[in-house]
Amino acid sequence: RVAPVLPPPTAKLCDRHSNIEVTLDGKELWDEFYRRGTEMIVTPSGRRMFPRFSVSISGLRPKAKYTMKLDIVLADNHRFKFLNRWVAVGRSEPQPAYETYIHTDS
Repeated sequence: RVAPVLPPPTAKLCDRHSNIEVTLDGKELWDEFYRRGTEMIVTPSGRRMFPRFSVSISGLRPKAKYTMKLDIVLADNHRFKFLNRWVAVGRSEPQPAYETYIHTDS
């Protein structure tokens, strides 16, 4: 079995913003879930992403305004069920058309 390749803990954006760094908080826990093949837990109220998604951002100019976009995409086209391990049990739901949501706190 080949070990999964994990992303770096800090992402650089682009040449124009080379001083800005985005770091995934709790990366060690995310890496463990990645190795196990899931980022989802099932609770009495339904499915949730776990661990909680949180990032730290450094290198921003204090008086500048920025827009941040998070794009979450399906890793594959399967639905999974846990039967002592995660098993593909069908095709995923159709994804809605691409839509950008502007958070109300913006």
